[in-house]
Amino acid sequence: MFQLILLTCLFPLCIGNSIHGQILLDGDANKSVRVSSGSTTTISLQDTSLADAGAVMIKQMQVENVFALPFAFEMEIPDDLSSHNTYTLSVRITKGVNLLYINDQQIRVNVNSKNPITQDIPVVRVSQDEINAAEKVISNDDAKQTSWPEMVGKEGSYAVQYIKEKTGLTNVFTIRQNSAMTMDYRQDRVRIPVDDNGIVSATPIIA
Repeated sequence: MFQLILLTCLFPLCIGNSIHGQILLDGDANKSVRVSSGSTTTISLQDTSLADAGAVMIKQMQVENVFALPFAFEMEIPDDLSSHNTYTLSVRITKGVNLLYINDQQIRVNVNSKNPITQDIPVVRVSQDEINAAEKVISNDDAKQTSWPEMVGKEGSYAVQYIKEKTGLTNVFTIRQNSAMTMDYRQDRVRIPVDDNGIVSATPIIA
């Protein structure tokens, strides 16, 4: 028993095998933003223990076409990381050669946390000029809304403009009621049924 305890103490403390959390604009879970299509989100875990040496990459993952922030992530990590070292998380969201969002503060990972480790990562805009014009900060309620029953009875053209402004979506359009539609589901598309007079006849929904 004594030998087993001694060997256990000599080995570095191991952490769990995953980190999960959210990427948050300005660290605010209630702030939502559309992210340009074609963007790449890179999440990195690095060993930054040595101040006079470069960081050592432990794990990196990339996610293509993140639809919006906040964005929930989960990263599998090695199970032999030492509690004596310093580990930090970083995030970069890019589109082509343009850097759109980045975390501007050091995010330390607590290796003594229970598995899975929970750690949110705040990010900031790098430059407003580098953000695609289609991106738009919207309220949390508008970001979550997926149907608009209040548009029934209104002009179809008004409903299109209203939903675009509220959601930041661009793929919003009217369709003639009872017309044939594709059955695929898209979270960036809103169909607005209208009658022969162009009046919204049924609840517009994301579909």
